[in-house]
Amino acid sequence: MRATTKNSLRQIRHQLGSLLGVMIIVGVAVGFYATLKTSAETYSSVGESYFARYHMPSAILYGSDFSPDDLQKVEKVSGASTAELRATVDARRGNDTLRLQSYDIHDPRVNVPYIYNGQAPRTADECLLLKRYAAANNVHVGDKVAVSTNSFTDSCTVTGLATSPEHAYLAKNAATPIADPADFGILYVDNRFAERNHVPFSQIALLMSDMGKLGDVERALGNDQIYRTVKQADIYSYDAFHSDVGQFNLFAYIFPLIFLIISAVVIYVSQRRNVLRDRRQIGIMKAMGLTHVEILWHYLLYALAIVVGGALLGVLLAMIAVPLLIDEFSVMLDVPGFGFNLPAVNILVPVALALLVCLFSTFVAVRSAVRIQPAEAMHAEKPQSGHDIWLQRLTFWRWLSFNTRYSLKSALRNRGRFAAMVVGMIATITLLTFSLGLRDSFTSVTMTYFDKVAAYDLRVNFAPRPLAETPDWLSSIADSSEKALSIPGKLASAAHTEDLALFISDKPFAMHHLTGASGQTPDVGDGIVLPRFYANRLGVKAGDDLRVYTQDKSLDGHVRVTGLTEQMMGFNAIMTFATAERLGLKTPVYNTLLVTTKGDANSAKKTVERKPGVDSVSSRPEEKASIEKFTGMFNLYIIILVGFSIVLGIATLYSISTISLLARQYEFILLRVMGYSRGDILRAYTKELLLQAVIAVPIGAVLGYLITLFAAGDFATDSIAFKADIHPATYLYAALILIGVLIYVLITAARQLRRQNLVQGLKSREE
Repeated sequence: MRATTKNSLRQIRHQLGSLLGVMIIVGVAVGFYATLKTSAETYSSVGESYFARYHMPSAILYGSDFSPDDLQKVEKVSGASTAELRATVDARRGNDTLRLQSYDIHDPRVNVPYIYNGQAPRTADECLLLKRYAAANNVHVGDKVAVSTNSFTDSCTVTGLATSPEHAYLAKNAATPIADPADFGILYVDNRFAERNHVPFSQIALLMSDMGKLGDVERALGNDQIYRTVKQADIYSYDAFHSDVGQFNLFAYIFPLIFLIISAVVIYVSQRRNVLRDRRQIGIMKAMGLTHVEILWHYLLYALAIVVGGALLGVLLAMIAVPLLIDEFSVMLDVPGFGFNLPAVNILVPVALALLVCLFSTFVAVRSAVRIQPAEAMHAEKPQSGHDIWLQRLTFWRWLSFNTRYSLKSALRNRGRFAAMVVGMIATITLLTFSLGLRDSFTSVTMTYFDKVAAYDLRVNFAPRPLAETPDWLSSIADSSEKALSIPGKLASAAHTEDLALFISDKPFAMHHLTGASGQTPDVGDGIVLPRFYANRLGVKAGDDLRVYTQDKSLDGHVRVTGLTEQMMGFNAIMTFATAERLGLKTPVYNTLLVTTKGDANSAKKTVERKPGVDSVSSRPEEKASIEKFTGMFNLYIIILVGFSIVLGIATLYSISTISLLARQYEFILLRVMGYSRGDILRAYTKELLLQAVIAVPIGAVLGYLITLFAAGDFATDSIAFKADIHPATYLYAALILIGVLIYVLITAARQLRRQNLVQGLKSREE
């Protein structure tokens, strides 16, 4: 056993290049799994602990103006362990928006602020400011913050910088699922601050010991008090948090699995070559009395070396990548207490799987060789048959150049070696297409909405007013406008119920350029038009009946689904005022204006938000800019994935090509002796690589698209959905990157050809 071990170590030294290539593949697989799995577990444990400790609401009830009496009604319901009244309103601080959220500073019980710096407020003139907003705007503890709405102007002294469970993800509205803390933040004020400024208490935040009793809470308040209930799972921060954890877990399995499959192929090809090369040596070892196990151990050491080296590399990668990834996503997710801890199990699991894969590949490659008799092994293996390939029977064959004929013969006579290279290329293209396709899909969804769907510049919200009434300021800023009633609604099919905003307008597609699968604008008629994303959730299609109602039952009835839109964000269920009246709407009113402005949208926004009666104004250009900032952070994630894909490609193709070139060394020497130049041989090898690429690129592109299609569903939230929408240029970029990798392979082949010694090569073969 000692002799075979020494011999194995000697051979490992001689094959160090190919071994390092496979080691990198295994190391990346181990590191990728450890990084993403650890990140997912860290997110999950720290996030869930934070949500529980600081009391993420079990549910939030929305109404017009709750009173302390309403709170008492809720607290009497068995199963409602804690309830808290709170007021919220969007206010201005210069050009920024600060969302005021009130709470009882002396007895915070639900969505309790976590204070990073400073201390809790003690009076109604003190407040907490969102830490991320403060950092972006150079606000410190002790500073005074002045805010204003159309109904009041007030100020408070910042005693601490904080965050809270509901605002772990800073969402401004449905169109801006990730807000920019440079111009949007949260100001936590005492309830008395809201009372003195006459801000209505429009929310009751609940902690439920029994969510089954939520219906009892709603009945205790009465349907006329509540217009919407949001459960914990639907609170944006909670939903987005779990979506991220799911994405980490998904990628933790997809990428390492591909990497390990490739490593299995490479190891098999390598070990198969080693066995064929060592045929006589195996015969000698068997003649000396070595057992099958001892001979097998000789080759298993190669696989063990790969796993050990890959494990060490994987640990190093994970130790570097985990804190970087957590820091990057902490930009979006504001959850205190993230720390770096790499559990041993997240290393042991991929290492154990890599060990099984490597040992199995080696066993399959070696098992037939160790069974041959010593006398048979002592003789050289019969040379591969030089029979003609089927292409040679075709007329055009004689018109082909030498290097073209050689590359085709090599491909068809050495199918295993050829297939291994194709598999490596397929894996590279698949991962590149998937990585770049994620970026394309996200960009497609967001930019399609802002550039094509949303045809308005401003969305103005205010208290309901009669349709016949038009604000006197509208004509001065608007080129065109649309009046609409936007209210929370519920859609119920036979199988499911979904919460979705109802957008009621007589010209619903004037400012929302929505289309169906055919590219045509659907006809809403006397029915309802749904986003296909929500129609799939409900299990309905065009022509089906659907119950539509509001929580206070001001609207309640059945309508026909008259059309589906391909809307992927800013979701609304669309109907006309006539349909709404049929469902119970007593008085046609509107609370939303969609406006195209005469001049700059952001300047118009500043003008409108100071008008009496205006509750909030959102600017499409500002929302688009915020999304683009988030896209920049998302692109960093994509760059990491692309980097891993390139590493995989280089390591895989270098390893396989190195093994292939070593196996064909004698073949190349004979060609040189026959008078063919290095250039002829290199051109033949180049054509073989191109043939492999022609096969691999379309297969890899299709697989990349399918994986992107599969992964898209995991990125979906209630506010935004994804679809696989890969730009044609992405396939070109993936192919160009592969070509770059192949150029590196060709350079390696050229170097090997230059180093060949014809005389020595012929002598070693004869021996």
